[in-house]
Amino acid sequence: MKITRTVVLVLCLISLSSLAYGAANIGGCQIFPSDSIYNTPIDTLPVDAKSATYINAMSPNIGVHPDFGAGMWNNSNIGMPYNLVRSTTPRKTVSFYYPDESDPGPYPIPDNPLIEGQPNATGDRHIIMIDIDNCIEYDLYDSHQAADGSWNAGSGAIFDLKTNGPLRTAGWTSANAAGTPILAGLVTYEEFAAGSINHVIAMTTGWSQNMYLWPARHYAGGSDTSYPPMGQHFRLKASFDSTSLPAYVQPIVTALKKYGAMVVDNGVSFFISGVHDDRWDNDQLAYLGYVKASDFEAVDVSSLTTDPNSAQAKQNGGTTTDSEAPRVTAFALPATSSSQTVPITTFIATDNVGVTGYIVSETPTKPSPSAAWNKTAPTTYTFPTTGSKTLYAFAKDAAGNVSDAALAKTTVSTGSGGTADTSSPVITTFSLPETSTSLTASVTLTAKDNVSVAGYLLTESPQAPTKKSKGWQTKKPGTYTFSSRGTHTLYAYVRDAAGNISAAASAQTTISIANGGHGGSRYGRR
Repeated sequence: MKITRTVVLVLCLISLSSLAYGAANIGGCQIFPSDSIYNTPIDTLPVDAKSATYINAMSPNIGVHPDFGAGMWNNSNIGMPYNLVRSTTPRKTVSFYYPDESDPGPYPIPDNPLIEGQPNATGDRHIIMIDIDNCIEYDLYDSHQAADGSWNAGSGAIFDLKTNGPLRTAGWTSANAAGTPILAGLVTYEEFAAGSINHVIAMTTGWSQNMYLWPARHYAGGSDTSYPPMGQHFRLKASFDSTSLPAYVQPIVTALKKYGAMVVDNGVSFFISGVHDDRWDNDQLAYLGYVKASDFEAVDVSSLTTDPNSAQAKQNGGTTTDSEAPRVTAFALPATSSSQTVPITTFIATDNVGVTGYIVSETPTKPSPSAAWNKTAPTTYTFPTTGSKTLYAFAKDAAGNVSDAALAKTTVSTGSGGTADTSSPVITTFSLPETSTSLTASVTLTAKDNVSVAGYLLTESPQAPTKKSKGWQTKKPGTYTFSSRGTHTLYAYVRDAAGNISAAASAQTTISIANGGHGGSRYGRR
């Protein structure tokens, strides 16, 4: 296809260094590791068997539309903004309409945050925040601030930009319908101006089927399988002749050929996502409309999967294995303990793919990958004797890589042989608001113990729990979500590391407004 017009050159200098492959960088944070599926080329992968079916369902003659640009359209800013925040930015509790699939937070919402669609934000009202001190992404969908300053949102998700996983719980949405991070698919003006976009670009489809593909975790479609699922990748065919398109759009065209586009939401077919920026030239971006859906093909990326719960992708067409070991980033014990069973107050480990095992030991020797690893971080350790003790923590990944040791020290002060801890914790404060307009009500809960509190349980059942009852949490809960409106009685229990459980404390609240379900978000369209 030839287009008769004058070719417009990009008015920027492109350095050779900017052409090197690498993930996008925002605020000094790399947007996921270089071997993430979001940052991996798909130009040599096989065509999906249903490619023609999907393209036909999405209308072959529809053109690519940049859902980003400069200025405003229909009284709203064009594209997705983001907010750079710090570790010191106050964290705020958000009440979710769909708390069962949301990360509870809290979220670093700045004063007067940039919201998608401002200044007259309607639509999806996304708020994207990047903690540039810790490189954490916080995404909110359908965000609203109440008159009292509190925040409500449809759903929320938190992503560690330094790692490939684990992915969200299977079946969970995020702030988009695919359950994926929004930043991973946004075109920024900075990378565009540098001449090289080295990651997948998010796209929407007019409709989707009720299925999702790796790395997506959620669907929001119907039973018609002629439409693509969430997570489906498309790429611009290598045979597409882009020489008649202006130089301005060539970085985007090149990215669509090499890294492709991934379906993350329902909306309008082949709308691609980017950051709002007044430096964009909307007239030049409009030339992307000459690229039609029929110029694309669906791609099968399944050969790149290393672990279905990780976004790490095999490189070079599927040959690279994981050789990076996890790191124990935080490990702590109390300074003293009056019981030989000592609570592990902190055990945090990270990995480029995902941590699959945890071990604590009194020896600094690195354990074998085939040792008896715990699937979750242990919360207690029982020493056989009293005295000054050093405990070592290790983590491993699915590939068998084992971390170096992290250590913590404590002094066990019970008598010879140890005295069993038989003292139960005591709940000192437990309350709910008298009424709530949300199914998720705030909880005030404090407790004390002669050693330390190791678990918390909130339940609507008056039956006393045991140490093995479901629902125990290691962190003190700040909210509780009821399943229906009306007057409810909630019971609180706490336990210590020895398994002693407190007496029940109870509180009542009346839920005056019921909330509905969530079928997946949709980007606002213009």
